[in-house]
Parts: sequence; structure tokens; C-alpha cells
Amino acid sequence: QRSCYCKSCFNKSSVEEVIIENIEEMQFLFPELKITTTNVSEWCGNPVHFRKVRKILKDNFVAVGSTSDRVYE
Repeated sequence: QRSCYCKSCFNKSSVEEVIIENIEEMQFLFPELKITTTNVSEWCGNPVHFRKVRKILKDNFVAVGSTSDRVYE
């Protein structure tokens, strides 16, 4: 899945753009919440596989920590 459509206006956006917008929204509403693959997947409602979320985080944010406690900034 590379793109998705808005249900109200039918605009087409890439999944990466939508995930990044959701991360920004999550940071704005909950600044104390850590950006992790699990938190982002749950915030988005799990429509995208966690590996895709992890790749988007890896490509657009800086990873801090090791495997189980990795956080993105």
C-alpha cells in the first residue's frame, strides 16, 4: 500500500505523508508521549504494518536507544 485516500475530500496522499502528519499530531497533543513504532501504530489505528511504520520512522527521525527501548526524535 503506497497511497491512501481521504474519505471526506478524496485527496490522494502517500502513506508516508499520512503517517508523518499523524506523528506531528500525536506530538502536538501529547508532547510527553515517546515516539515509538508501537505508539505510532496504535495512534494511527494499526492500518499499516508495523514494519512500514518502523521504516518511515527510521527514514525521517533519529533513533535513540537499542532494540526494545528505541525512541525516535
